[in-house]
Amino acid sequence: MKSYETNETLLGDGVGVPNFVYFTLSGRCQMIESLQVIVTTRVGRNSYTLYDPYVSKEESDQDLDEKYFGAYKNLNEEECEADATALNEQEQAESSSKRGSLKRDDGQRVENEDGTEKHSKSSVDFAEESKSEELLKATSHLNRKSVRIIPDAIDEDNSVMPIQNLRTYFMQVCRFDSGSSFGFGENMRDRRIVALTPVSCMLLPKIWLLQRNTANIWSRIQHYLENKIPNKKQLFKEFVSARRWQEFKESLVEDVVSRSNTVNWTTAHDVPYSIRMEEMLDI
Repeated sequence: MKSYETNETLLGDGVGVPNFVYFTLSGRCQMIESLQVIVTTRVGRNSYTLYDPYVSKEESDQDLDEKYFGAYKNLNEEECEADATALNEQEQAESSSKRGSLKRDDGQRVENEDGTEKHSKSSVDFAEESKSEELLKATSHLNRKSVRIIPDAIDEDNSVMPIQNLRTYFMQVCRFDSGSSFGFGENMRDRRIVALTPVSCMLLPKIWLLQRNTANIWSRIQHYLENKIPNKKQLFKEFVSARRWQEFKESLVEDVVSRSNTVNWTTAHDVPYSIRMEEMLDI
């Protein structure tokens, strides 16, 4: 049995008992997730981009075409035919030069100090080496172009560069009332569970519950939590939608106020003194 005060973290951020399931007996708590968002202002309008290397970007058909077939865009049929013709002409010229070198030079023999003989490289060997090097150079441009990925956040000195306009927002994912349970193994990356009111919990080892998994009930609860709790992409969409609605409301109010020419003479003294005293003293 464990008790938590208001605003105290129950689980997450390195806090809590691992491999234990939490059963809320009383109180209310919430799950909070942190989002890293890149805010870019263009033409007076903010655009939001989720920054998370662990979340894969949604790919369309065009993205897949650029990803898997983008290396072949610069090689059309005419370029391939021209390269093949140039390669054949070069091979023929090299083979003729090789035959002439075979007739001119048969190699050299050099005697060592102890009277033994050793053979130095003949012109045939040098011709074969030069041919292999030239063939590699000639066929290198026919191969698929290599792609080198250079991270944007790393400069030439291998030092991490700060990302511009990167902001961190905290969003409430869900709430847990009395009788709720969590800690079955659901995703807790960038998440933490914080008490809204004084909370008392009962902790049970997860292995003990799995040994008594009648009708697969605890696996069903874990599957239910994984499906019902929104993921990071869904939270980001909700964040962008809320920001768009807030910007629309502010622009609408500003537009209405700018068109109105009436003067509001209402002051704080028009409010009854008893109501102002209650607000001031928070009675």
